[in-house]
Amino acid sequence: MVSSGLGKYRLLIGQVSNWPSYFWFKTFGKGRVAHFRLRKSQVQVSVPFALLRVFKEVFMKDGYRYKWVAHQLNHGAAVVDIGANIGLFAAWIAEHFPACSVLAVEPLPLNAGIMRQNLRAFSQVTCIEAAVTSTSRVPISFFSNDNGEFTDSATTIEGLFDNRHRTTVPAIPLADVMAQVEGPIGILKIDCEGSEYDILFNSDPTLFDRVQCIVVETHDLGTPGHNTAAVQQFLKDQGFELSTHAVGAGLDIIWANRPA
Repeated sequence: MVSSGLGKYRLLIGQVSNWPSYFWFKTFGKGRVAHFRLRKSQVQVSVPFALLRVFKEVFMKDGYRYKWVAHQLNHGAAVVDIGANIGLFAAWIAEHFPACSVLAVEPLPLNAGIMRQNLRAFSQVTCIEAAVTSTSRVPISFFSNDNGEFTDSATTIEGLFDNRHRTTVPAIPLADVMAQVEGPIGILKIDCEGSEYDILFNSDPTLFDRVQCIVVETHDLGTPGHNTAAVQQFLKDQGFELSTHAVGAGLDIIWANRPA
């Protein structure tokens, strides 16, 4: 991951054709929406100021490890993005690996609207507006801040990250999501603010037999079995090799792949 220095600006320039607009936007863009044009595809992605951090993580900090993904992702493989937010990771995959299909799933209506807008030019991407669960199809509550802004920290856990504004969203089990993808899944990305434990631990474990790699963000919820160590053990039991990157206090990203 590129964290500072000229490296992040090289990545920005290499991936975004109207890159100078980033510098104006980060200084004067509060309350606005930026429109960045991806260099290879010339697809425009819209980024609300509140989610500029997510844009930087994907397109400036190599947050999803391009070399690792390029090594692991077979030509034409499928990618499933759970917690797609406004679709920036899905757009990054479609931009750099256009032969791969992408299924992007996001529960929050505000985020999902921008997600569909950002991804509609990529014919290989399908969008679903729903919360992924282990088994339930019953609409569930999501909690976010109540300031009306876009967010990357909404959660099913009331009070987590001080989120208390309730929104009811449709639910879709992981099995139903994966049923929409033919063949092996090259990467399953899970970034869903505490729901990773239900999705991983309570789904049919044989679902993961189709998955070559998993990238999952883990949140230490302070209760037994809801921490990085529990996810690490679960993935090892499923036959994955792991590496873990500490993002912050109680927050990690696990990179899991099948042995070569």
